[in-house]
Amino acid sequence: MGISIRSGIILTPRTGDPPQFPNLLNGYAARPPAGTVAGVDFYVGCPSSIVLKNCETDTLPSGVTRNTTTRIIFVGNNATLMDGWNFNVSGGYRVTCGGDGCTFSNCIWGGASQDAFQPLLFQVIGGTIGQTITNCTIDGTSTTSANFSGLVNLDSRDNNLTVTNCWLKNAPSDAINSGGGLTTAKNNLMQAIGFEVGSHPDGIQNTINPPATAPSWDVENNTIYSTVLAGLQGFIIANTTFGTSNILNNTIIGVADSYFIGAQAACSGLLTLSGNYIDVQGGIGFGYPGSVANAGGATHCVFGTPDANINMVTGVALSTNP
Repeated sequence: MGISIRSGIILTPRTGDPPQFPNLLNGYAARPPAGTVAGVDFYVGCPSSIVLKNCETDTLPSGVTRNTTTRIIFVGNNATLMDGWNFNVSGGYRVTCGGDGCTFSNCIWGGASQDAFQPLLFQVIGGTIGQTITNCTIDGTSTTSANFSGLVNLDSRDNNLTVTNCWLKNAPSDAINSGGGLTTAKNNLMQAIGFEVGSHPDGIQNTINPPATAPSWDVENNTIYSTVLAGLQGFIIANTTFGTSNILNNTIIGVADSYFIGAQAACSGLLTLSGNYIDVQGGIGFGYPGSVANAGGATHCVFGTPDANINMVTGVALSTNP
């Protein structure tokens, strides 16, 4: 598979591992351009070819410690690289990161720590670099939203977060909880989120407590495939004023108890919601009502421009002013 272009965005899909759901979009009246859908046209997550290190027994990088009783790994140093680690051992380890600029790549999480908290928790106050997660598989089967709802949780802090080419699955509620600063999420597969009864799952949810730094999102080319329970919400800015943000070219299939794309909060810059393909699966709706007005009017929200948002079942474009 080569390079694919969708609405000017260049993707370089992984080769080697087969995509998780190659037939997922078969039979729809409309679907995104071939070669552009994470988990359908190309594989995302930790590559199967990598020999992973055991987080419980192998030597950890400098500044990283572990507690084998609670099954928690603590990353204390800034700019630590955790590459090629298996945290899915002995029932599952949580990684708590207290340093800025840390990178996790080619890692696997599964199960939960002894206290059943989410797999990856960032507790950085401020920070100028931000955290990065790439080419990782995170499975939250044994976690619980009573503790933290996101498989990846920024813990209400002001720190940039980048999640790319990851497979996030089996979340009791949200896939990603973000805070202040810029949240970048691209080419991720979010599968079976919201399995816990009574949860209100989101692909990404920003903190309810307004951070000191206005959040902004760059959310592009992600796939949400989650029909486990009603209640799914996709990518909707909410809770506090946002900076300039993009929600572009995502593919969402799920049972909606709310809406999948839109704005509930004001945007101080421009919010662009464009080129998204969605199957609501008989749920409430596609675009959040009043999104343009909620964001502050047409100078703060562009819905369906330059590319229409499409209902995959009917092939019909969503209104540019829901």
